[in-house]
Amino acid sequence: MDNNAKFQAIMKAGDGGKFFSVRFIKRTTGEPRHMNCRLGVQKHLKGGDKPYDDREHRLVTVYDLQAKGYRSIPLENLFEINGTKLE
Repeated sequence: MDNNAKFQAIMKAGDGGKFFSVRFIKRTTGEPRHMNCRLGVQKHLKGGDKPYDDREHRLVTVYDLQAKGYRSIPLENLFEINGTKLE
């Protein structure tokens, strides 16, 4: 599955502010990560813009429910959404 298809799958899973889970490999450490998250959360924004463009770096920014903060998911390392393996 290419990055565009993965992006569309995340958008569909999180449509309407629904909670969803993802599994991916972290870029920094190479370890697998499981995250329960949500798209579109704006309550905790501090203002200002990110110093990088998500699309350029093939990322999707979500709100991590356990960490209570924003996290970025690397599309190329994403391998599962809501228990469904991506191929």
